[in-house]
This record gives sequence, structure tokens and C-alpha cells, in this order.
Amino acid sequence: MTVWVKRPAIWLTSAYIVGIVVGTRLGKEFALVVIVVAVLVAAIAWVRKRKNDTGLIPLLVLFGLLGILAVLAKQNILNPLRDFTGKIVEIRGQIVESPRYDEQRNIYVVETFSVVADGDRRDVKTKVQVNVYPEGQQKERPSYSYGDIVEIRGRLEEPPGQRNPKGFDYRTYLQRRGIYNIMSVKSYNIKKTGVGNTPYVQSFIYGLKNRTEVVFDRYVGGDEGALVKTMLLGQKWLLPSEIQQDFQVTGLSHVLAISGLHVGFIAAALSSIAGLLCLTKRQAFIFQVCLLCLYCAMVGAAPSVVRAVVMAVLLLGAKAVGREPDMFNNLFLAAFLILLFRPLDLFDVGFQLSFGAVVGIILFAERFKKWLRFLPGWMGAGVAVTLSAQIGVWPIIAYYFNNFSIVALIANLFLVPLSGIIILIGFALMVGALLVPGIGVFVGPVLKFLCFLLVKGNEIFTAIPWAFIRVVSPSLLFMMCYYLAVWFLSPEKPGWMKQPLLWCGAMAIMLLLVGMLTPLVDNDLEVVFLDVGQGDCIYIRTPDEKHILIDGGGKSEDYTGTFDVGEDIVVPFLLKNGVGDLDLVVMSHAHDDHIGGLIAVLENISVKAFMEYPPGEKSDNYIRLKELVREKGIKNVYAYSGLSYKVGKDVRLDVVYPDAEGKQPEALFERGDNNRSLVVLLRYRDAAVLFTGDIEADVEKYLTMKWNMPIDILKVAHHGSNTSSTHEWLEVLKPKLAVIQVGKNAFGHPHPDVIQRLEDRGIRVLRNDFHGAVIASYKGTKWRVRWMANEW
Repeated sequence: MTVWVKRPAIWLTSAYIVGIVVGTRLGKEFALVVIVVAVLVAAIAWVRKRKNDTGLIPLLVLFGLLGILAVLAKQNILNPLRDFTGKIVEIRGQIVESPRYDEQRNIYVVETFSVVADGDRRDVKTKVQVNVYPEGQQKERPSYSYGDIVEIRGRLEEPPGQRNPKGFDYRTYLQRRGIYNIMSVKSYNIKKTGVGNTPYVQSFIYGLKNRTEVVFDRYVGGDEGALVKTMLLGQKWLLPSEIQQDFQVTGLSHVLAISGLHVGFIAAALSSIAGLLCLTKRQAFIFQVCLLCLYCAMVGAAPSVVRAVVMAVLLLGAKAVGREPDMFNNLFLAAFLILLFRPLDLFDVGFQLSFGAVVGIILFAERFKKWLRFLPGWMGAGVAVTLSAQIGVWPIIAYYFNNFSIVALIANLFLVPLSGIIILIGFALMVGALLVPGIGVFVGPVLKFLCFLLVKGNEIFTAIPWAFIRVVSPSLLFMMCYYLAVWFLSPEKPGWMKQPLLWCGAMAIMLLLVGMLTPLVDNDLEVVFLDVGQGDCIYIRTPDEKHILIDGGGKSEDYTGTFDVGEDIVVPFLLKNGVGDLDLVVMSHAHDDHIGGLIAVLENISVKAFMEYPPGEKSDNYIRLKELVREKGIKNVYAYSGLSYKVGKDVRLDVVYPDAEGKQPEALFERGDNNRSLVVLLRYRDAAVLFTGDIEADVEKYLTMKWNMPIDILKVAHHGSNTSSTHEWLEVLKPKLAVIQVGKNAFGHPHPDVIQRLEDRGIRVLRNDFHGAVIASYKGTKWRVRWMANEW
């Protein structure tokens, strides 16, 4: 007897997803062993199948193997231009994707015909992302179009990988799109040499998209036009960053990303048009599917769009044949169809949010509608869908974005219907203006006004105090238990589930026990030298779960535009690694490459104490820091030589320099605030780590005369400048490991002589620009050191 499975798509897709996850965790060789073993197990299960057994297990194993093979085929592709990376090259190729234009640069994806470096020419077909920056103060930037053949000269690089623990992996993100190399060039380094042949269908779609952009620019324009193009064409980069942040605060980011909301409105509009045209069910199905697929291709076929279109097609198909659609089965079928061709989309946040929201709606929307019968119909339905979607996505939002919107429910209730009207009118303008150009004169102003209302309405909700809160990323175990609890409490709970509250309570107790026992097992002293570009930032976790931050980096040549090292690197690092409060923040000295990121830290993270030595010159960032210390009631610790500050049970920070004010040789301060840097020694049992800020040779000489102990790890002073790290200083310290916090800079840091002096003494040297974040863990009597980047 074969077991009948009511929803085969759920079982088979789940097995396929498990296979994808397993495949990403396995090396290629080990994966082959797993595949062979799994095939043998499946074969044995099939052979030994008896009359009352089921053939489901071998089928699940087969789909799991398919997932492993699919992900191995995608993630084990070698960079075809690896031999050329780091070199000045000349590439000739064709622009094969819609260009992107933002305030700082133009971005093109070029499929190469040939690559030349050092006289070595290679004819190779691969994608390169080219970032073109204007020359000097140039305002007019030459732009190129899809299909143009271009020649470009510049340095070929691999995209940066994950630089900090749980940080964004830009390399993997681009590789999912088949891009393995990037180039950053000035506008004079790229020139157009012709227009290549492009497939007719792609040319038609691109031309249609271009004409649509012109329609929105002509009849809407401004920030409102950028909003329409974001909502209907997926061009989010056009929207000012402050507007995007406001939508994130109110939990309305999904309005900006083309997803089920947009496709649902468009599908409804197409259904109405099909009705007006008196089409048969079959004709209406073909009409709607063709236009939805065309729209999907025109906006770039992002995972959320593909999911929405596939589900819409399945729903329309069921209606066309007179069957009641099974939304849950359709959802998993849509997931399988997407992941079959693009398995790595499983790890795309847009994919996860899209499916999470739909899962929540399917499971709880009808139940919430019944509970909200006392509300008007439209309001009850709106609240039910919004609540259900939030149940499905909030852990994912917390995990990736570390925020939780307090006003999301109310904002969605009022602004989602408005956004729906904008989508419908925008779609009407998009289609109508192509057929009857004059219609834009009448529709455009209406659309512009509605967009204005949406932005202003969102601003009102953003201004509400405590509109959103910052949260730490939940653990994967918590997320797994959460979604199991959602399933158990829903109408779709498994048949054997008789007491769902009891099971949920058991999982909650398990999570509490894991939280209590983890510090007893994971009780290392951990020191993380973060990669913040050209600047210092060190995070310390004590064995008893106390948290210390020394410096916070600052803006440097590594980053441009609106980038803020505190908001974009330091705060996300802390929240994603479970740090919601800091027991101590230490300012080594008041230079911006050390304290620039601390402002965002104090604004977003609870801090108990702030340690400093008063600077000679008070910068704007320092003044703002002190304001935050006062406003938030943070304990201000004046540090000086001889102070020993205990953090937790066994860790202490001994301040060894400078001396208290009035006792310090003033001659050491004459060269500026570098010599006002705090020198702090971290002590834990027999372990010793020395943090030196930016002290220079005079201070090192002063400290050398009274230093009497070796250390384990040295944070090299002043980013490896030759003004520090003297022979005598290194001789008395005798460190085993030296870490240089350095990024791209115009100062020549680290100096080759410093590297040589360290290596001559057998000191292991790690540096952020080569190795990314450096993580040193001390357990028992040994240090274990690892680093994030594999470029070195």
C-alpha cells in the first residue's frame, strides 16, 4: 500500500530545500560521498519495500539529492578571470542588463568578449560589474545603454566577501547573479565602440521598460516619479535614502519591493480588463499569464516577483479549470520552481520575506477576519492580512535588519490601500500612455499627488515616538521554534497535534534552558578586531557575557556617499551577534577614524559606561558623543595611568597611559592628540592584550622604561605608521600576535618597515585590509585565532 500524501509539493519541496542547505555546508568532495551514501540508502529502502510500506522516503531522498546537486552546480563555479584579478586589464564586451544610475556612479553589467592584461589576451564570456565614477567635479556623466559594446580599462577585482562576523557578503550576493568580478573606473576609462546584436525578446522587453521610464519621468517626475518607478519597475536605487529609511521605520518596505502586493493588484486589474473584453476563461487565462510574465521579465524577475507571478498563474489556472486552489500547495510549488533554476535564491532575504508573508497570510488571515467581524469589512480584512503577514515576517526582519516597527499595523492599514491605488493608476498610466500618449497629461498629476500623500503620510507615522525599536538578531534555533509554534497554533496544524499550547510551552522552556546553559559552555574570552576600513574598532566579550567596545571607526576612503561606519558596520555587527547592550565603551582618543562610529553606537545601543581621556582638541564628533553620554545618563569614566576597571568577574582593563592630568609630561602631548591615546591592557588569567590607540614613538619610549611584562596580542599603534612600533617597544612587549587595524588610505599605512620589524621578531602579523576581521578566542590556556577574509 502506498501512502497518499495530500500536499506532495510541500513534502518534496521541503526535502529539496533541506538538500540545498546541506549542499552549502559540504565541500565538493564530501558532498559526493554523501550523495553516494544517500543513493545507496534510497535504493535499499526501495528494494526492501514491503506491501504495507511506502515509497515516500526514497522519493524524499531523491529530491534532497537533487537539492544538493543543484546548489553544488551553482556555488562551485570557479572565477574564469581569477588569473587576472588585481591587474590592470582592458575588457571588451556588451552591456547585458539594464544600467543603474545613482548619485555617485553609473553601474553596468558587461558580458565580456575578451580580456587583455600584461599582453595576455583571453577570449572569455563572463559577467563583470563596472562602476563608473565621474571625473573630478564633472556633473554630466556619459551614459550607456543595454546592448552597447564598450571597451573599459581599469583594475579587475573580486568583490569583497564577508569582512566581519555575520556581516554582509557582497561577493556571494553578486555570484548568485553570475558576477564574479568588479571594476571601478573613471568615466574616461570607458568608451562605446558599437551596438551589438541582442535577442529580439530581450530587446523588446528592454525597449518597453525604457519607454515606461520616459512616461513616468515626463508625466510624474521628481521624488514622486522615483517612487512610482521603485514600486512598479523595481528601481529602488532612484529613491532618496531618507525616504527608504522612513518606509523601513514604519514597516512599509514591502511597498517599495515588487512582491505579491503589487502583482495581486495588477492581476486583479487584468481580470477586470478580461471581463470587459468578454474573454472566455481560457482566453482570459492566456491573456493574464502572458502579461504577468511580460511584467515579471520587465522588472528583472526578482525572487519575490517570480514567486508572486507563479502563484498568480497557479491560482488563475485553477479558476480556469474550475478547481478550488490549494494555496499552501501552490506556495511550495512556486518555491520549488524558483529554486530548481536558482537554488541560491533560498538565501535571498527578498525570497524569505516574500514566502514568510504569504505563509502567515495563508495560516491566519481567515481566523483573524472572524475575530475582527466587529470592524467594517474592508478594515477587518486589512488588519487581518497585515497582522498575518507580520506574524510571518517579523523574525526575518529582526534577523536581517535588526528593527521592529511599533507602528507597522496602523501604517499598513492606512497606507497599503493608498499604495494599491498608486499601483493601479501607475499601471494604467504605464499601459495607457504607450497606447494613447496624451492620457499622461491627465493621469500623471493625479498619480504625483497620490505619491506625495503616501510619502507625507509615511513621514507622519515615522515621527511618532518609539515608531520602531532596534533588536538583536534572533538565533536560528529561536526562529525554528517560532515557525514550528506558528504551524502548531494555526488551523493547518498536523493531525496528531492535540495540545499545541503544551508543545509551544515545551519549546519555550527548551529555549530558556539553552539560553541559560550556553554561557556555561561557550565561555571563551573573545576579542574581535573589526574591519571598519581605515580606523580602529575592537569588540570584547568576556567569559561571563559582558561586552566592551574600544573605538568605533570612522569614515574613510573605503566608503563614499551616505555611508556611516557606525550605522552600517558597527551597530549591525553588535546586533547581529546578539549584543543589545554594552557594559563599557572606550574612546582611545578623539580622532574621527576612532570615534566616528561611536555616535551611532550610543544612539542605538544601551551603554552603561563611557571611558575616555580628555582630548586636547574637541572635534564635532567628540562634542556630540559627550552630549549623548549626558542625555542617556551614561557613567563617564575618566581614565588615567593606574586605573584598573573590572568588567565581569575575571576581566579587567588596566590603564597604563596617559598619567592623570597635571602629572603627565606635557612634552608628550606637543605632537597632537595621537599621544593622548589611551593605552589599555586587558588582563584575564594569564592572557594579556594591549590596545595602543595611535601613540607614537615618544610615548613608546616613555612606556618602555617602565614596562616589565610580555603580552600575547598587540594592537599595533597608529595603523602601522612608521612613527610607532619602534624596535625597543617591540622588544619589551614580546607579543606573539600583532593586529594592524588598517584599510585603504593615502598615508602608506602600514609602513613596510613596521611589517619588517614585526616579522624579524617572529611576530605573526594580521591586518584588516588583507584578513578582514580578526577574531582571537582564549579558552583554558590557549589562544585560537581566525580571520574572516580569505584573500591572504
